[in-house]
Amino acid sequence: MKQYIIKKRYIYLFVLPIFLVISSCESETDMGNIAIEPRLVINSTLGAGNDTCRIYLTESRSIFRPGQGAYWGRDPYTYITDAEVILNVNNKQEKLTYSAKDSAYLYLKPLSVKGNIDVQVSHNNKRLNASAIIPDSPQILSVDTTTIYRTTSGIKKKYLRYDLKIKDKDQNDNFYRIKVDGAYHYQSSYWNEFEYWTYITRFRSDDAILNNGNPENIDNDDLSIVTFPPNYYGIFTNTMFKGREYILKFYVEYPNFLYEEEYDRGYLNITLQMISSDLYKYYSSVQRSRYLDEYQMTEPVKIFSNINNGLGIFGTYNEVLVMQLSK
Repeated sequence: MKQYIIKKRYIYLFVLPIFLVISSCESETDMGNIAIEPRLVINSTLGAGNDTCRIYLTESRSIFRPGQGAYWGRDPYTYITDAEVILNVNNKQEKLTYSAKDSAYLYLKPLSVKGNIDVQVSHNNKRLNASAIIPDSPQILSVDTTTIYRTTSGIKKKYLRYDLKIKDKDQNDNFYRIKVDGAYHYQSSYWNEFEYWTYITRFRSDDAILNNGNPENIDNDDLSIVTFPPNYYGIFTNTMFKGREYILKFYVEYPNFLYEEEYDRGYLNITLQMISSDLYKYYSSVQRSRYLDEYQMTEPVKIFSNINNGLGIFGTYNEVLVMQLSK
């Protein structure tokens, strides 16, 4: 009899917290009409030597205002087409013209290395500005490639491994990015198949410098105990090899268009960039936000911005080609 009473009390104590939790989940909060004034947003990454530089000017949007044509509660971008945009390059000012085709204000001159750049935007009594310096170009000493096979998630895959030897030029804090831009096209062989493109934009690495401090093992990626935000944008610093030579080791999915007939065309471009410190901070904050986006019970990540009186990023880079393949 005593045993029955003990069990009954235990069940009561166990069920009560669950009932309280379920009840609290059913409560609703009326947010009311939240008025958020839109802000101007400047987004631009300017590269040395590029014939065309684009400066995008948009208006921020609120997640509480679905609007017409919304996708998952978000409005399409609202481009500002009638602003006054002035770019100052090494103390030479030029008023930029908006291009409807590019949805951006265009600067049609190459930018020089170590150039001082300042942008000023005026629109409806709002004034924005930002500044940046184009970094020096990265120095590549050698590039070695090897075809390897590695097992990922129990599936054996073919990779192109890169041993990229670079020389960090000075004792300053330098910021880098490995950019992978590739795609291959599958051509239909039968009447019920369709054509499609597959894109390659990321690399993998066992080097903690290239992997946000994560000692990723490409052979046992499902068994990782400690995980860090993936290096979506291929960014890293010279903290561990400041002023010295270093060999960057990374893997890229092998371009199938080079050996499989069903892929009739494709390309793979890999570049090494030296990027401005502000651009590095921006990419770092965005990839932290992407990593935590799938978790609902986390503090929001504040995206880095260097725009005075506005939002966005005004960044610069200088790049060199590592390897280019095409068919």
